[in-house]
Amino acid sequence: MIHQHNDVWQFIGDTKGTEENVQVLHFSHLLELDASLSQVLRLQPGGLITRMPIGWATLRFATDEAMDEYLGV
Repeated sequence: MIHQHNDVWQFIGDTKGTEENVQVLHFSHLLELDASLSQVLRLQPGGLITRMPIGWATLRFATDEAMDEYLGV
């Protein structure tokens, strides 16, 4: 999950998001499927959070460009 500096959120699953499989939905619909996602709301803009076997791993980026470079976009 990515929280961009412009306050846009992206949730990318194992399938690696593409223009062909993108879906736009409200966060509440994700919470209905998995209530543990409420933990990601603490993520500040410029952050990336990944679910680990135990807990969550968080990274912070100074810019969205730096985040894109890390992600290889």
